[in-house]
Amino acid sequence: MKPLEINNYILRYIKANRTHSAIMLTGGWGTGKSYYIQNTLIPFLKENSIKCATLSLYGLNTLSEVSKNLYWEIRAQFLPNSEAFMTGKTIAKTILRGAASALNIDIFPTDEDLKKLYDSVNLSGKLIVLEDIERCQIPIFDILGYVNSLVDQDNVKILLVSNEYEFIKRNSVKTNDDSYSSLNSEYTTDTNKYLSIKEKTISDTIQWTGNPQDSISAIIKSFDNEFLSIFATKDLLQELLQFLNPLPGTNHYSSTLNLRTFIFACQKTLDIISFLSDSTSQHVPEIEFKYLKSIFFSITAFSYQIKNGIIPNWNGTEYLSFSLSSYNYPLYRFCYNYIKEHNFDIKTVLPALKAHNDFCIFDEKSRTPDNDISILENFFLYPESDVLDALSNLNNRLSMKNAIPFFYYGKLPSCLIQLHTILGYNYQEIKEKMIRNCAGISEKIDLDLLFLTHNEFKNPDEVKQYNEFKAELIESINSNHLIAPKFDYNPDNLSLFLNKIVLSSALIQENHAFISQYDVQKLVNMLINCSAEHIFTFRNILFSVYRYATPDLYIQADLETLNSLLDQINFALNNEAFSSDKIIKFQISLLCNNIKTLISQLSS
Repeated sequence: MKPLEINNYILRYIKANRTHSAIMLTGGWGTGKSYYIQNTLIPFLKENSIKCATLSLYGLNTLSEVSKNLYWEIRAQFLPNSEAFMTGKTIAKTILRGAASALNIDIFPTDEDLKKLYDSVNLSGKLIVLEDIERCQIPIFDILGYVNSLVDQDNVKILLVSNEYEFIKRNSVKTNDDSYSSLNSEYTTDTNKYLSIKEKTISDTIQWTGNPQDSISAIIKSFDNEFLSIFATKDLLQELLQFLNPLPGTNHYSSTLNLRTFIFACQKTLDIISFLSDSTSQHVPEIEFKYLKSIFFSITAFSYQIKNGIIPNWNGTEYLSFSLSSYNYPLYRFCYNYIKEHNFDIKTVLPALKAHNDFCIFDEKSRTPDNDISILENFFLYPESDVLDALSNLNNRLSMKNAIPFFYYGKLPSCLIQLHTILGYNYQEIKEKMIRNCAGISEKIDLDLLFLTHNEFKNPDEVKQYNEFKAELIESINSNHLIAPKFDYNPDNLSLFLNKIVLSSALIQENHAFISQYDVQKLVNMLINCSAEHIFTFRNILFSVYRYATPDLYIQADLETLNSLLDQINFALNNEAFSSDKIIKFQISLLCNNIKTLISQLSS
């Protein structure tokens, strides 16, 4: 049933039902039952002049506690304002009585007194909602007996909200292979007893399937936040639902999405967005929507990995984790630290966003179609003969250094190790060729990105093999590496130089130096002979390196070199060294403005 249909059914139950029985709404934990009660059912009943009192039984230990708590709730919800004022005093006394009880001073009313108090409140045409009946310490049989007394003797209308699955148990039976299964077995004695008592107490059970699209949209809107409300629009809402559907903790069915977890994720996201908004004075540029979206999606994904309040350990690079979120929306370390340690470090934001941007560039380049690599990455979908053929082709192709793009070198080890385990394949020759081919190519490879994603191993021997394989590749890659990529100051090679910069961005950042590694006078002489397109490419080079630069990321020499570069460009401009072409002058003007911005970033 849809929420509106449930609303109308419950309204008919309150107004017209004469069966002297309760009704039940049942569904999985965290799937939105309570949210529906508070945000859909109660407002609907109010519109129809029906008053409703709700009580969660979570943590209650006795029926006496239920009676007392229910009584105060009934008085607070059902009595006129003048009596509600007196109720406020009564509730205050209840708190006092709770303290007195802890001192073994019993000043609670007797059951007989409670009966008189109940009689003082007219419950006709009203609804009592008892939630979390499976999460209290009172046996379900006693709860059903208590409810039966209310509906049968007092004609009270009661809605029980529960996860009935917790009451339905089956006996395990031994199967032919000596294992145990509960499929097709009989109910346990307690389950039969529960069903028997339920039949006398509850007339109808409504299965709560929920409407995740409506619920999530309502939750998002309830935060009344401009940024978050964007995700309540149709297209982004559908994308969010598709993203949430297969996450751990969602049981692969969107209808069982735990809304409490989603609300938690929304709150943490807004906290971080607030920190970022307050950081504009700290020279943090406006963050692109794609990164803000990744913050929201990744925090949501990560939230569903938190079980019983236990936060998983960090698993990833210095700034990104794919295993704690997803491939498309990695979890940023600054988000993880805030959720786990309640600490937000603004200095780690821009490096994390840069690491994500670098990965996106790397990932796009690494998706060059390659049939052999595709078969090996998805070996579990192919016949053994096809996999062996792909391994043979790979071995032959690796005899030539550039036959296999280096982007794949980070993924191949895990594939080869798994195939060694499954097929007994000896990958030693392939390994030796890979190590030989990647010697000294550090300027072409970003190691953080290269090994960022790989298959997870549970077998200790496979873990050991992978770590050894990875270490040998890294040692070979880093042999005789340069601090910055070589450049011959030829304008026609600027595009190739840009590609080198992108691939080695992590190494540049690790060395905290870039522009200071080059000759400023040669750079200016090159710019004088550049076309508008060349100057545009040079601007992109500076942008790719320093876009998220902060003073602590690059050495003082880089700041001094940028100042020197700007001075010499202006000197060349004043001496009319540049072409009179107005488009070229326009590009030079943009370049000067870009350099000024970078100087400001590195000086702050």
